Amino acid sequence: MFKNNSKNKVKKIVLKIVSLIKLQDAYNSFKPLKSESSNTSEIKIYNNFLEIITKLKSRVFLKTEILNIETELDPL
Repeated sequence: MFKNNSKNKVKKIVLKIVSLIKLQDAYNSFKPLKSESSNTSEIKIYNNFLEIITKLKSRVFLKTEILNIETELDPL
């Protein structure tokens, strides 16, 4: 049905969507923590983490990189 090139493009798009969903889940988990905290040091850490996630969402990753990120985010 699809040529190999088309299959690869579809796979890349699906991987990007999955990684965006995982990153958005992480972002959504940390955003309220920042709002709930009154500790300046914690707020700075949450801001840094949220900034990193925002930058990661716009980046293109290899499949192995996505898996590594997901592995690190799962325990959080």
